[in-house]
Amino acid sequence: MTSNKISWVEMVAALGVVASLVFVGFELRQSNQLARIQAQQSMGEAWSTVNLTMATDHELMVLMARMASGEIEADFEPGEIYSLYLVLHGLDHTWEMYFKQMQSGVLQKGDISFPPPNNRTFRSSFHRELWPNIRAGFDEGFAVFWEQRFGLVDE
Repeated sequence: MTSNKISWVEMVAALGVVASLVFVGFELRQSNQLARIQAQQSMGEAWSTVNLTMATDHELMVLMARMASGEIEADFEPGEIYSLYLVLHGLDHTWEMYFKQMQSGVLQKGDISFPPPNNRTFRSSFHRELWPNIRAGFDEGFAVFWEQRFGLVDE
């Protein structure tokens, strides 16, 4: 083979590699967009379920309202404390998952709106009492973010 023919073959091969890389990049971009859409849909469905549960479970709604109005652990019966523990622990972990998805790039800042710092559920005295007992079960980055957002630790 002459060097001219080899150059042609090398050029065609190089173009094939470039085209393959462009295709892989396009597929990766589509895959990332799909993951982001699925994460957003999952968030929406999860919060619809949470809201429906709160709206239709009168006992739980009353407990949450009492907690949000400032009642502390001593104001609740043992079964009520456990119910609130399960709700808060579950909600905290849900937000932790969203935080991790944002940190990993699956979700972007505009995809999620964390509860405002004045949120009565997460800033409640009850949550503040509960937090030291459950903190170790959370990712450190999220724990620090959550503590700063809702004043869960003494400064």
